[in-house]
Amino acid sequence: MLMIMDSVNLTESEVNSLLLLNFALLIPAHIIIGMIVDRFATRISYSTLMALCSLPCFPFATAESFQQ
Repeated sequence: MLMIMDSVNLTESEVNSLLLLNFALLIPAHIIIGMIVDRFATRISYSTLMALCSLPCFPFATAESFQQ
């Protein structure tokens, strides 16, 4: 975590807010994914979710500041 803080120049409060958001969004995501898997087949659901969820990961991976 310290290496990430140094490379992106994050303060401790910014890291704490990112960790809190990660945890807060985990619970609704589990519920939504569970409903999708119950409705459709598991392989189709997870393949589609992995493909769709990878799209927002690219901008986050290239972020150089907290605002990005």
